[in-house]
This record gives sequence, structure tokens and C-alpha cells, in this order.
Amino acid sequence: MQLILLPVDESTDALARKVASNLRRIVPWKVTVSRRLEGTPAPNEGNSTDAIELLTSFAEALPIDTIAVAITPHDITISGKDHVFGYALPEENMAIVSTFQLTATQKVRHRERLLLQRTCKELLHEAGHVRGLEHCDTPTCVMRYSQTLHDTDLKEDRFCPICALQLSKLPHVIEDGEER
Repeated sequence: MQLILLPVDESTDALARKVASNLRRIVPWKVTVSRRLEGTPAPNEGNSTDAIELLTSFAEALPIDTIAVAITPHDITISGKDHVFGYALPEENMAIVSTFQLTATQKVRHRERLLLQRTCKELLHEAGHVRGLEHCDTPTCVMRYSQTLHDTDLKEDRFCPICALQLSKLPHVIEDGEER
């Protein structure tokens, strides 16, 4: 499995490299950082971007067993929902994570480290969705639904044993469309 991080702009370049470094110690996947994405849609008046529009703007055919996750500093929304930390398009093997809401805590010491931890957690969460995992009821599992920053902070940056087992049992798609 390969996980490619796609920084959307200059402000997410360094963060993407730090996230990749952290994730290499957490998951057994090959984690790489792509060059910065150019030509992504600009945020609307409220400084938010539709997550699906942003994802489809750089959707391209990904190699088999590859997940691409974009990291954007812009607030993202999904039709029918307010702002979200991230969103996955499993059928495209893509997801997006926004650091906009993850940086909402302004008076915290070690703000950069907290942003890195939160970004890692949300990135793993969305990668889990791309691989077919649903939300988990285990309070510390990275697949637990986060409605608030507090929820994200309570999670660990790991899949619980049940989700890890499910992840290991998911079929991998091969070139002719068959599962193995």
C-alpha cells in the first residue's frame, strides 16, 4: 500500500513532510509527499471550499493500491454538512484533510505539534475510509467520528485492533478488476 500526500499550497508543504515522517512510524505503508498541487479551486467568499470540487480538480488515475490525500489550509465543506476536518472519495482512492478547523485552538502551547498530531489523525481516518473502514465506537481509535477538536484530541493516531484486523482483511484490487 502506498499513501501519497498532496500539499495544496505553500503553507502545507512543510506540514505534509512532517506528517509523512510521523506516519512512516505508525503504518506499514509506503508514505511519500508529492509536489505541490497547482490550479486548485479558490475558496469562496466565506473562505471555504467544497471538498468534492477540490478533490475532483486534481483527480487522476492512481496506481493500484495507492491512496492520495490532499492537505489544504482552506476550510472545506460538504453538501448538507457544515465544515468538516476531512472527506474521502473511496471510489477515487482519494481524500482531503483541511488544517483550517484543526488550528482553531489559538492559545495552546506547542500549537505546531498539536496541529501535526491532529493532521496525522484525520489523515489516517480518511485513509481508513478510502480503504473501506466505517466509523468505530472505540473511543481512542483513529476511525472514531470527530465532531469537535476535543473528539480528535481524544483519539490516538492508530487503528484499534478491530479496525486494524478489518483493514488487513480488505481485498486489494488488481489490474483486471478482480479482488484477491
